[in-house]
Amino acid sequence: MTQQPYYDATTYTLRSSLAFLIKRSQALVFDLTEPLLLAHGFSQVQYGILAFLRDNIAVNPKDICREYRYDGGALTRVFDELRERGLLERDRCGRDRRKVNLRLTAAGRQAIEAVIPDFVTALNRNLSDFSTAEVHEFTRLLSKFNSNLQSNLDAIRVPARQPRGPPHGRHVAPGGS
Repeated sequence: MTQQPYYDATTYTLRSSLAFLIKRSQALVFDLTEPLLLAHGFSQVQYGILAFLRDNIAVNPKDICREYRYDGGALTRVFDELRERGLLERDRCGRDRRKVNLRLTAAGRQAIEAVIPDFVTALNRNLSDFSTAEVHEFTRLLSKFNSNLQSNLDAIRVPARQPRGPPHGRHVAPGGS
């Protein structure tokens, strides 16, 4: 069954776009929650990193950068700040010392857990005009939308480039140098 397209290029406006509305919602949630996070001593980014670790959404710097759509260098400074505050630790992988996982310390877990009630209160205040069924449906629809976006993104991704040959055109036999 082919779905009739929802948008029409001749009548489309940015303000009616789901992407715009989602981005606007994110900005408003950030504006709403920023003061309460600051009261707990966190920026939005610091809170996000701690929440990612708490919920096992991403546990290494590379995945956190990808999820957050942030530059690795910028987040490295934030990771360092959180480590210096004793809220997270870096664990090198035993097999591959180049890989680093992050984990909450006891103080980090306590700090993020202390923020959650205020964060939830702020979110719930803004869902007060919604029934429980509407919140479930909204969550289901956003999850479905994100799943479709991810599937379409995966379908158009260019395969990783093949490694180039040995430096300076020198041929290296398998198993030799």
